[in-house]
Amino acid sequence: MTIDRLLFTVLLSGLSFLPTAVLAQTGDAPGGKAPPKLVLFLVVDGFPQEQLVKYYDQYGERGFRTLLDRGAWYGNNHYSHATTYTSVGHATLLSCAHPYKHGVVGNDWIDKKTGKRIYSTEDDRHKYIGEDTPQHSGTSPFNIKVTAVGDELIYANGKSKVTAISGKDRSAIGLAGHHGTAYMHSTVTGRFITSDYYMPDYPGWWKAFYEGKPQDRYFGKSWDPLLPEEAYSRSTSDDAALDDALQGARLALPACDRRRCLDARQGILRCHDVDAVG
Repeated sequence: MTIDRLLFTVLLSGLSFLPTAVLAQTGDAPGGKAPPKLVLFLVVDGFPQEQLVKYYDQYGERGFRTLLDRGAWYGNNHYSHATTYTSVGHATLLSCAHPYKHGVVGNDWIDKKTGKRIYSTEDDRHKYIGEDTPQHSGTSPFNIKVTAVGDELIYANGKSKVTAISGKDRSAIGLAGHHGTAYMHSTVTGRFITSDYYMPDYPGWWKAFYEGKPQDRYFGKSWDPLLPEEAYSRSTSDDAALDDALQGARLALPACDRRRCLDARQGILRCHDVDAVG
């Protein structure tokens, strides 16, 4: 399958690839160069810039070191909104609009007319494909009232393809825009799933990939740090009591037993989805 344009949003605050995305949609680039075929936009939710910089000497020659050495580095970037929750930030990053414009003012809010709770990416008209859809699940960008960079790429060139992948539905949906495709992680099956807003059924490559349940190989496994423990001494210990809302629970990261992590429905924390700010 040929992909002429691809905006692939995963889940890096402090590093921006937005100018490249704009070049990809215009058809003309400086110096007469062809626009890029691939634009990669990464966001690491809650990742402070100082944390990225303090471990510079431990990075390999590629990856973060390449981005810091050869990329555009904005060292004094700030959100202009106070509600720095996941939904608000991800709806802002690629729409370039303030929350009062794009309509996402929190992960959740109360509808003034009905008095009911609204989840930022919920849409009762749409369901997950092949899985149950609990109430207040993120299934579409209906509540986002503006376009994103990926939408503008598609408007400019109908061959553009926009895909967003994230562990959270509100992250993937906020970055995919209205005409991209959002895939979010299912804690029930371990698959990356989507809703019928984006497609009527999964494509053949998706079905073939998950036919053998490759995600199951990680059940019961532990995630251990790559380097010796002393290599992480520049950071505060992660084995610290969490806030009162979590009843003093203690959670050490990144070490993680996947079986325990997936028991959040029974009140056990998921180590891959503990988010102090949403």
